[in-house]
Order: sequence, then structure tokens, then C-alpha cells
Amino acid sequence: MSKQILTSANILDYQTGVFNKEYAQLVFRHFVSKNIEENVENTIFAYVKPVSLNKKRLDIKTIAKKIKSVLRGNDVVAYGKGVGFY
Repeated sequence: MSKQILTSANILDYQTGVFNKEYAQLVFRHFVSKNIEENVENTIFAYVKPVSLNKKRLDIKTIAKKIKSVLRGNDVVAYGKGVGFY
């Protein structure tokens, strides 16, 4: 699916281009279930957000772009509360 369709359906956050927090729970539930069924051993789950001193200097677009630039194409990224990402 194209990013435009996913954004207009409110699946992707329009500012960050990653899954929005409302849809993230469904995505992660599916991701974890699939990994358990397929017995995937190399799985990592992380929550990333800047320390409070940097929140005013960093915007969510910049953080999302950096996170997406260092991940593999099939990694799942979701926008969490405030400026946090899963």
C-alpha cells in the first residue's frame, strides 16, 4: 500500500510517516504473534525517546527520520506518546 493511502486512512502518522499510536497496538500484537508462531529467535522490542533536556530542540519529524534511517526495511516503527517511538 502507498504511504498516502495509509496516511489518509489514519494508519500512518502524517508528521512522522510511521504507524500512529492507535494502530501500533494492533501492529505489534500481530508482529509478536507471527514471531512466536514462526519461532523467530532474534527479536528486539524497544521504546526510544529523547531525554527531557532535548525535547525542546528535537521535533518528532527529525527523530522519526533518524530512527527509520538506521532500521531494516521490515522493522516495525510506531509513534508513541509525546516524542516516543516503539
